[in-house]
Amino acid sequence: NGLMLLMAIIFALGHINTLIVGAINPSSTFQSLLIFPLAYLGYDSDRFATDVASPSTDLPATVLVFVVTTQILHYQNSKLPKVKISAESDRKEQDVNTAILAIMITILAVFAVFIKLSVIPILLFLPYLIVDQFRKNGIVIAALILGITLFIATPHLIRNVILSGYLIYPLPQLDLFNWDWKIPLQTVVAESMGVRNWAKMPPGSSPEAVLSSTGWSWFPAWFNYFKSQPIAQCLGLGIAGFSLSNLLRFRQFNWTKFSVIYAVIAIGLIFWFFSAPDPRFGYGLLISFAIMLTLPLLTEALHPLSQRPQMLQLILSVYVVASF
Repeated sequence: NGLMLLMAIIFALGHINTLIVGAINPSSTFQSLLIFPLAYLGYDSDRFATDVASPSTDLPATVLVFVVTTQILHYQNSKLPKVKISAESDRKEQDVNTAILAIMITILAVFAVFIKLSVIPILLFLPYLIVDQFRKNGIVIAALILGITLFIATPHLIRNVILSGYLIYPLPQLDLFNWDWKIPLQTVVAESMGVRNWAKMPPGSSPEAVLSSTGWSWFPAWFNYFKSQPIAQCLGLGIAGFSLSNLLRFRQFNWTKFSVIYAVIAIGLIFWFFSAPDPRFGYGLLISFAIMLTLPLLTEALHPLSQRPQMLQLILSVYVVASF
């Protein structure tokens, strides 16, 4: 986990040079801003810091959500009409680059889901990639994306069946088999409900409080805890930035190109809230959504600085130092 976090921080710093030379775009801005939440993962002693030296699945799943979101932004950004592609060779090169990105996103997204099921909404990017690649490159890349998904998923699903008797554990809804070794249905239901109920209560809650929570009785305690977390403050800043960009009617940001990303993350947050709304389960999606909300404002704010690279270099130098 520590090595993955270090590589993710290096990854986040990888596109700062793009901003320095004045090539301001949403994907590079998003990738550079990830340094703050990634650094927080190493300092948050209550949640993630202990994961750095442990085999916990929370941290790698969060990191992979960040990377997948960044790559889908790069994928969409590569399709923006920055320059007119006149030569057929240039067009083919762009199609090859987007195909490689689509394959990379597929591998990372599927791998992330089988590390931690709570990030399963990011698989919604795959149908979009399949359709988009089918229109651009025909059946080959689209079939390859589907094949890679099945290639990675099949061994994990087989392992689940062997270990528990269920295709995905603990999801009692997928009760497709009747093996001798299958875990009793009552146990699976109890474990599934345990995960959901504990995720709805603040840390330190008594087992009695968790077991007695019914309907929406858990919400006041959950909300009081959630609003005290830094992640809620980041989300609030994102909403404020989004509101300001709409109020000022900024036009540098291409909403249409990135609408699929907003939609998938929003669906992911709805899934997270109604299934297991522990902040650590939704950290990757919540932070990605907060940064995505600020992208229109940041794109507009950084655009004038692209004409003044010295000022931009100074700001980015302060930004890197402040990250740590």
